Amino acid sequence: MTDTLNENTLAIVIPAYKHNFLRATLESLNQQTNKNFTVYIGDDNSPEKLWDIVADFTTSLNINYKKFEENLGGKDLVSHWNRCIELVKEETWIWLFSDDDLLGLNCVETFYKYIDNNPAIELVHFPVKIINQDGIEIENFGHSKEFPPVLTSAEFYAEKTKGNIQSFVVEYVFKRTLFEQEDGLVNFDLAWCADDATWVKFSRKSGIYTVEGAYVYWRYSGLNISSLTGNLSVLHRKLEAKLSYVSWVNAFFKKHGITHTLDKVSLTNWFLLEVKENRQLPILNRLKITYHYTNRLLGILGAFISCLYILAFSAKKGLLFVKSS
Repeated sequence: MTDTLNENTLAIVIPAYKHNFLRATLESLNQQTNKNFTVYIGDDNSPEKLWDIVADFTTSLNINYKKFEENLGGKDLVSHWNRCIELVKEETWIWLFSDDDLLGLNCVETFYKYIDNNPAIELVHFPVKIINQDGIEIENFGHSKEFPPVLTSAEFYAEKTKGNIQSFVVEYVFKRTLFEQEDGLVNFDLAWCADDATWVKFSRKSGIYTVEGAYVYWRYSGLNISSLTGNLSVLHRKLEAKLSYVSWVNAFFKKHGITHTLDKVSLTNWFLLEVKENRQLPILNRLKITYHYTNRLLGILGAFISCLYILAFSAKKGLLFVKSS
């Protein structure tokens, strides 16, 4: 990144690897009602010919494309995100997007209008809709409510963990100065909870502000990490990342004197939901995993709650004893 910044300019950064939906993603950028932005595409040494897709948009979009020699996302996704962000030149705002999601037609236009009217804001959030691999909206995906207009760091942590709101990387636009002052993105394995921790950190001073009148479309495709279930190794890595997240938040809030209202039972319930999503695994595996990780979680929380109680609680909530569909 250079030191020269233009006032209120936007960089849309796409760490790219898969070709499946990249054309649709770029088409959603190409159809924006305001095209005052630069697209930075970091090709993670994909075996697929991403440039053949990107090249079709180089005359209609301002694109900077780089194919990295090393595939980094396969072993450290957040580090790949960071090196893609490092491609940004003079833009003042950064939108970390993806190679399979979509922007609503008026997202960029709405973004500029919002920050022009709210010059002190540093972290902007867009409402999200969930789509499938065919681009069709999935109704009743989860049981979350809409983001409020403003969320503090502690409120975001509590509401997200309770399952009251959903949150994905592509919904957020942040000031480049904020990114630099806060030492970039938080890193956990598989990037699991890394975005949540990053928004907790980035919102510490001034909060998260949600715009109205435009939507981002997040794709539940079966290809992204959120769609992977039934894999024991991936489940272990996700739970380890969740433990890291809880430890990180506890330390971060303590350091900055932040208090939150999230109770230990709600936090444990959120933690064990990861097991529920892997109901394809044998029940004995799920019991062992639940007991092992709950012990460790409660150690982090400093709670003296019986693991047997947690197991009974999780069974009652349907986290373990759920028939495979």
